[in-house]
Amino acid sequence: MSEEGGAGTAPISVAEEASFPAQHWASKLGWVNLQPNGVVLESSSVLDRLLIQEAFYRWGIAWDEARLEVVRSLFTQDGELVITRGSDKPTSRHVGPDVIAKYVDGASRVQADQRRHAMSNVVIDRLTANEATTIGYGIVTVAANGLSLGATVIYAAELRKCADGVWRFSRFVIGMDDYAVGGTAKKAAFQKLTAPHKAPQP
Repeated sequence: MSEEGGAGTAPISVAEEASFPAQHWASKLGWVNLQPNGVVLESSSVLDRLLIQEAFYRWGIAWDEARLEVVRSLFTQDGELVITRGSDKPTSRHVGPDVIAKYVDGASRVQADQRRHAMSNVVIDRLTANEATTIGYGIVTVAANGLSLGATVIYAAELRKCADGVWRFSRFVIGMDDYAVGGTAKKAAFQKLTAPHKAPQP
């Protein structure tokens, strides 16, 4: 007779318990769609792959240092930033480089601490001469009279190679598993930043 969990027995399962976020939430809700290893890409440009990855890294450092000119340079003119927290309902949406930079500036002022984004696991699932579909990870640490974990994140992004040869985000989804906002004052301030914004029409 086999011991529990041994050969010939049914797999052991853990009773589901309510938790936030739900396990595999980003895939189940359609925010990310990781393709099998060996997916055939239309373009095999190693340089393009490196530049796409670098766009992710520039985003992290630009946020941490409030380099708004760098933030603007990362998005197409119709570029969209979508932020969600363990849900299929975005907490905020921002369209256009100036609007996105304004949001980053406001968030930085509210946080009033030193963030460090560790960007990793950048995977390119679709790559043509001018467009890419990507996924990435981020762990955000917070230094403020000590060290703590601010957020764990999965990113889903569409990028476009613009006329100047620079890869920019046309859609950038920040899928936070969870986020440590801070005290009551910070929570209230963030409420003012979550309203949807669009670039002004010419």
